Amino acid sequence: AEYMGTLVSIMDKLTEWDLQMIRLGHMQAPKEKERAPEIIYDVSARDRAPRDIANASLDELDEMDDDDNDERKIIEAMRERRLAALRTEAESSRFGELREITQDEYLNEVSRCDDWIVLHLYQNELPQCKLVNLHLQRLAAKFPATKFLRIIATSCIPGYPNANLPTIFVYHKKEIVKQIVTLRQLQGSDTTADDLEWALASLGAVKSDMEEDPRADDEGYNRAASFIGGRPRSLDDEDE
Repeated sequence: AEYMGTLVSIMDKLTEWDLQMIRLGHMQAPKEKERAPEIIYDVSARDRAPRDIANASLDELDEMDDDDNDERKIIEAMRERRLAALRTEAESSRFGELREITQDEYLNEVSRCDDWIVLHLYQNELPQCKLVNLHLQRLAAKFPATKFLRIIATSCIPGYPNANLPTIFVYHKKEIVKQIVTLRQLQGSDTTADDLEWALASLGAVKSDMEEDPRADDEGYNRAASFIGGRPRSLDDEDE
C-alpha cells in the first residue's frame, strides 16, 4: 500500500502525453526511488547516557555491569554505603514498643544485652504505674533504638513492695545506670511523657532534641534540684 501510494504520487506529476506514451509502450513508467538503507547504530556502553549511580537502588546497582574498572569501583563503593545505611537504619529501629517480659525472659532481655534498656516494674492496680506505662509506650515509639520493657514487680523481685512503685531501672551494657523509685523523683502524679523523656535523655538512654528541662519555665524551678540538672547527655558523654 505504501509503494502504491508513492507510485501514484509520481504518476500524478506526469503529463497526459507522458501517460499516453507509457500506455503505448513508447515510454517506461518511472520507478520509485530506492530508499536509503536504514543505518543501525551500535551504541556501546561508553556511548550511553550517563547512569545515575548516586541515586540508584541496591537492585539497580546489582544490575549494573561495566567493563570500566573505575566505574566498577564506584558501583561497589555505592553498594557498600547503601548496605551500611540499611544496617544502621535497622539497628536504630529494632524495638519501637513497650514489651511485657516475664522473669524467665529477664536474663536474655536485660542481663545479657548491651543496649540502652528502660525497665518498668509495676502493678496493674496502681494508678501511677498505669500512667508510666502510657508514657513509656509513647517514648518507645519515639525512640526505637532504646529497648523499653515492663514486668510485674513481684515477678522480677519476689516480695517487692508496692510502696516502691512505679520503679524504673535504666540499664546500659549490662549495668544499672539509674533507679527511679516512685515518681517522687520526678513530678509525682503530674509526671508527663516530657518529664520522663528529659530524665532518660539526661542519662543518655534516648537521643532527645530537648534542650532544657520541660519544667524550666515553672515557678520556683531549680535546675540544680532537677532530676539530674544540666543538659541531656549525648552518647559521646560516656567517654568523658
